[in-house]
Amino acid sequence: MSVLDTQIATDLANVMADVGRDVTYTPAGGSGTTVSAIVPPYRKAVDDYDETSREAYRSVEIIVQISEVATPAIGDQFTFVDLTWAVTEIAGISSAYAILRLLEVRRSRTQTSAGGYKDMPR
Repeated sequence: MSVLDTQIATDLANVMADVGRDVTYTPAGGSGTTVSAIVPPYRKAVDDYDETSREAYRSVEIIVQISEVATPAIGDQFTFVDLTWAVTEIAGISSAYAILRLLEVRRSRTQTSAGGYKDMPR
């Protein structure tokens, strides 16, 4: 690691200690472990809606340390806010951190109403 990479890793560890939240990381085919992640507030509204299947889902981007999630891969899962999220894209990666795009695994059928979106029975 270069001096800059070492400094970034150290600074990120300090940021994680201050603002990181504990999440469960489960690599595809593996078992879950607790890691720290920066999880920005995500909209509770639906991020995307498929008219054909009538399925709605949310997405979010998180930042994790490579020291805790050494080889992030598409299909790995994270659990936080009582929801499970799957890695759909590795948006950025360095020797210190990875930026991962996640899609909510649990999809719910929704309909629009005066109050917005609501779950429908399956």
